[in-house]
Amino acid sequence: MTQARMLGVSHVGRLKEFLDEDRSNKDVLGYLVSDGRSRTLNALKAPDVPATQTACWLSVISKALRCESDKDMVIDLLTMVLGSRFFSSGITNALSTLARNSSEEDIVIFVQDLVDIINQIFIRLPHSLADVFGHIVIIKKTIDDILPTTTDCNKRRFSVLSHTTESLKETALNRMSVFNRGHGKTKSEPHQPPNDFRTIPILPETSDIFLNSRKVYLRKNKAVGEYESLDHYLDVQFRLYREDCVSPLRDGIAEYVSAVDSGQHISRLQDGKLYKNVVVISRKSAIEGEQYVIKLDKEHASKFNWKSCQRLIYGSLVCLSGDNFRKMHFAVVSDSDREILQVKNEFAVVCPANDILPINTKMTMVESAAFFEAYRHVLAGLQNIGEGELPFEKYIVKCRKDVDPPVYLTKAATEYDLQPIILNQTIFEKSKTLQRESNWRKKEEHDSLKKQYMVQTLSPISQWPKCDKLHLDQSQFEAFYAALTQELVLIQGPPGTGKTHVGLQIAKTLLHNKDVWATDTTTKGGFRVKRKWPMLVVCFTNHALDQFMEGIINFLCPLSKSSWRNEIVRVGGRCENETIEEFSLKKRRRFFRRGRWDEAGTFKTVQSLQQKIADTKYRLRELKSVIFDVLLLHPVMSANNYSAFNHNKFGSHLLFQWLGADETTWLQGAQTAYFQKQLDPTRTAQVENWKAQMQQELLNVKSDADILEDDRRIEDDTVASLTVDKNIGLDMKSIISIMLPEG
Repeated sequence: MTQARMLGVSHVGRLKEFLDEDRSNKDVLGYLVSDGRSRTLNALKAPDVPATQTACWLSVISKALRCESDKDMVIDLLTMVLGSRFFSSGITNALSTLARNSSEEDIVIFVQDLVDIINQIFIRLPHSLADVFGHIVIIKKTIDDILPTTTDCNKRRFSVLSHTTESLKETALNRMSVFNRGHGKTKSEPHQPPNDFRTIPILPETSDIFLNSRKVYLRKNKAVGEYESLDHYLDVQFRLYREDCVSPLRDGIAEYVSAVDSGQHISRLQDGKLYKNVVVISRKSAIEGEQYVIKLDKEHASKFNWKSCQRLIYGSLVCLSGDNFRKMHFAVVSDSDREILQVKNEFAVVCPANDILPINTKMTMVESAAFFEAYRHVLAGLQNIGEGELPFEKYIVKCRKDVDPPVYLTKAATEYDLQPIILNQTIFEKSKTLQRESNWRKKEEHDSLKKQYMVQTLSPISQWPKCDKLHLDQSQFEAFYAALTQELVLIQGPPGTGKTHVGLQIAKTLLHNKDVWATDTTTKGGFRVKRKWPMLVVCFTNHALDQFMEGIINFLCPLSKSSWRNEIVRVGGRCENETIEEFSLKKRRRFFRRGRWDEAGTFKTVQSLQQKIADTKYRLRELKSVIFDVLLLHPVMSANNYSAFNHNKFGSHLLFQWLGADETTWLQGAQTAYFQKQLDPTRTAQVENWKAQMQQELLNVKSDADILEDDRRIEDDTVASLTVDKNIGLDMKSIISIMLPEG
């Protein structure tokens, strides 16, 4: 208990303060992850914690995880908890103690809190199922042992918990079996991939959901030995990562279909979120593609506070069906204004080019538990990596053990200046000595004094300053040296060992010695100019990024802020750190816009250009179903081809004859499609009237000019778009210049 008092918040009395109703979930989460992070980490790794204290900690963590407004901090807290002594042994020991010596009420609260935490792990960290499966089994056994002797008033509560843990157990087993499905033997892997991973669509298809008897083709990530080639490595990573994205949606749909087929009523899913009676109410073209506005069932939508919940956020993957998922439509949320969702229960999605969502038809929709937007960019990136383009390929793919120095250290003999580390000084400050002392002798003395802090970059570690001089322990010093002399370094260690401190010292040294690595020369317009290379800092969460950035800013000279303020940009999600906020990309944009551009005018221009792009994408897509007149094709035809089809007045008719197409049928089909897209689908009588009118017109012989006008009307008047085909056999530059008006 001495340690508990020393840690402050670990004392039961102090912990219970966090459970007061006036302390919000967000407030508790913020303290555990941010303000009291070091205390939280110390408490989570403390040995021999009393069961009552463990139970109190569990309640506090469970409350913090109920915060819906900060997903990043929730993930951060779960990560802290999962790898701790508290979770690995403290919880199970406490449950065993409580089962023997505590009241039924205390046991129910303990188990309920633990189940809530495990549920969050299922949602936020699906790959950590193996870490919690043992806890689920222990909970189930403990409840089943207690249930026969439980008093009547608590029997129902224990029965519900027993059912919940059984459901969690089945879900975990199903997920783990799905993940392992298709994995071959790790030694031989005799079967080659059935297709090129670069041709696999990133958005799921129906075949990904219902696999029938065949399995997902997956290969294990190699833990030992090198990959056969770069494509082998990329193929393994792409398929595993895509399956990680698709499997939650597959499991959710399978759960729904199974329940419906067996006659059960189902209102919620273990995997994913279920929405019934959704209706597509409109369709329009947008820069992203064919955009549809979907309206949720009013009664169901009213159950959620859309301004704070994490449902249907931008980039979420959804699957819609009107026939119990025999036919499926996949879409991605493109616009989910929380105010509109709250008031009108409406949001927008985009679909692939070859899929058309039915209008005004009630459908069932499943939202994937996996955040598709995060997967999409990584999967696209993997598909676009070519030979020689993967950084550190020789280590990651070929498993080379000897790590080379950074390229910038091999070009010439270089030195690091370690003075700011040794003297604990700020950097980016103007040298007062050189400013005030014009005397050459004084300058020489300064340079001589400075040499004692210089070290040859590639000299052995024995020739560097000792660890105590650099204010590091031995292991931190070795990590510091490795990071400054090798091109690839992995620094790892348990909480509290100084990883962040070492990282900041590395960043400080590199920034102070920017001339060693951050500039290069290239030839431009006949002159040699310097190129600047930035330093990229990537963190797992927004909160961790803000903490690291704040550490960087703390060692930059505040008196010289005007010289380095514009050298830092924070890119990412919302920032709740006031010190870092001014460096956010959002603030930087505002600063550079001020006094330079007409923001409203620029936005209007961008919208106009986006609409032109949408128009062009639609026209290009429609080339597959429209035959152009010879005159319209003239700019993209060779002289010989144009002469062959235009040597007499029957040029267009010759084109149809050469293509083996019936001219009348094609024109009728094109015009029918045009008018159907212009009219509301419910106005079938008017469509039939137009068809009859067109049939009468087609009885008359049309001139080439009339046919050209019809083709142009079809091309110019209809606006709907999604994706451009990769290759449609025409000179794109020429055809786009014709389609888009000048100006």
